[in-house]
Amino acid sequence: ERQTNRLEWLLAELDDGLSLEFDSNERLEVNREDAPWASRESELDELWRKRLKNDALTLALTDQDAEQIEDNLRQRYEGQLSRLRQAESEDVFGLLMAAVSGTIDPHTGYLSPRQGESFDIQMSLSLEGIGALLQADGEYVKVSSLVPGGPAERAGVLEPADRIIAVGQEEGEMVNVVGMRLDNVVDLIRGPKGSVVRLDVVPAQAVDMTRSQIVEITRDTVSLEDQAADSEVIEVKRDGAPHRIGVINVPTFYVDFDAWQAGEEEYRSTTRDVAREIEKLKKEGVEGIVLDLRNNGGGALQEANSLIGLFIDRGPTVQVRDAQGRIQLYGDSEAGTVYDGPLTVLVNRLSASASEIFAGAIQE
Repeated sequence: ERQTNRLEWLLAELDDGLSLEFDSNERLEVNREDAPWASRESELDELWRKRLKNDALTLALTDQDAEQIEDNLRQRYEGQLSRLRQAESEDVFGLLMAAVSGTIDPHTGYLSPRQGESFDIQMSLSLEGIGALLQADGEYVKVSSLVPGGPAERAGVLEPADRIIAVGQEEGEMVNVVGMRLDNVVDLIRGPKGSVVRLDVVPAQAVDMTRSQIVEITRDTVSLEDQAADSEVIEVKRDGAPHRIGVINVPTFYVDFDAWQAGEEEYRSTTRDVAREIEKLKKEGVEGIVLDLRNNGGGALQEANSLIGLFIDRGPTVQVRDAQGRIQLYGDSEAGTVYDGPLTVLVNRLSASASEIFAGAIQE
C-alpha cells in the first residue's frame, strides 16, 4: 500500500509539472540501509522529491529534452504501478519464503509452483504449448518471436509483433487478456499436447485494435533448441597453414529429470548432446575442440560431473558438503573417454556454479 501511494505521489508530481533546474546544492543518499527512518510524512516527501529529481537528471544526461524526460518517467512509474497492482498473494509468499530460506542458507532459494514449472522447462528444454515467445507491451501481450518448427510457426497464423487480446480453449468463452499479467496469459495459452487454443489476434500491420481475428493452434511439444548445446567448425591460419577447430557452445547444464527418473533411455541432457557434437566434430576432422562456457550460469550438478567424464578416464571431480558437514564425493567411474585431444575451456565472469566445477576439474 505504501509503495502504491508513493508511485501515485510521483505521478501527481509529474502532473503538477517537472522542474528541470539542477543548479542547487543537494545530495541524495542512494544506499539507505544504515540511514534512519523518516519520522514525518514531510521527510518522506522530501526524499521522494530528490529521487524524482535524480531520475530526471539521469535522463537529462542522455541528452533528452524536457518532454521526453517527462514521458519516460511517466511510463516508468505507470508501469511499476501497473505491475504492483497485479501482484498476487503467491508473489508475497514467494518473497517471504525466499527471505527465510536465504537466511538459513545463502545458497538455498524458494521456487513457487510457477517458478518450479519454468525450472523444469529449462532443465528439459521442452514444453507443451504453441511455441511463441511473448512479451508485455503496455497493456497488451505481444508476440516477440516464434520457436522454429513449433506449432505456431507451422500453423502460419501468428507473426512477430502480433498482439493477443483474448485467449480461449477449444470450447467455452474467450478470456480478455488486455491488462492481464504476462505469466497469467502464458498459463492460459499453455496446455497439453494435442489440445486446441484459440487466440484473438491483432496483426502487427493492423491500423487499429478493431482489426482482430480469431485463430486456432493445436498445442504440441516444443523443443527449445536455441538453449541446447551446439557446435560449429572454424578455420584459422597459423604460419600460413589452415587449421580446423571445433567449437561447442554450452549455454547451460540441463537434464530432463522426469525422463531420467522414469528410467527412459533417450532422455535429454547436456552430456548426451555434447557427446553427439564431439562425434560429429571428430568426423569433420577437427584438430582441437573449444568448449565455450561463457555466460553459462550453471544448472544440474550431475551434468557437470558426467560431462567431465567425457574428457577424463576416471577419478574424482568434486566434493559436496551438506549442512551437517557430511561430504559426498562425485566422480567418473567409467573407464575411457569420448575425446582426449587438445581441449580449451572458455569461461568469463558470468560462468558460475557447474561451469566453474567443470572448468576447475578439467584444469586439474
